[in-house]
Amino acid sequence: MSFSKIPLLPALALFGVVASSSVSVIAQQPDPMSPMNQQLAKLGGTMQAVAEVCGDYSTDQLAKSKKQQKSQLLANGMSESDFDQAFTAGLSEAKEKWKTVPQSQRKEICDDMKQQIDNLVN
Repeated sequence: MSFSKIPLLPALALFGVVASSSVSVIAQQPDPMSPMNQQLAKLGGTMQAVAEVCGDYSTDQLAKSKKQQKSQLLANGMSESDFDQAFTAGLSEAKEKWKTVPQSQRKEICDDMKQQIDNLVN
């Protein structure tokens, strides 16, 4: 199966569904979802940066994925501004880290990540 044929960021989507259904049971903090929502939004930005660098997704696919992530997290109680801030932070941090990766290693990293996603889906 081609990496570009896999639904965008399936691991993140699956994690989001599991998190939203299981963590809501925990009531140890005033808002137990807040830290998790922040991390999921940040992870979404990180994964988008990886998808951009690896080049297997169109701008429309990336926008659709972000919109789905945002919708899930807003339904989970996260504010729109918090989502945007965390997503942008993850995206920016990952892009900065990619700048330090030599061009000769990028293909190998992308191939490894594609294989990991293929393994999750199959």
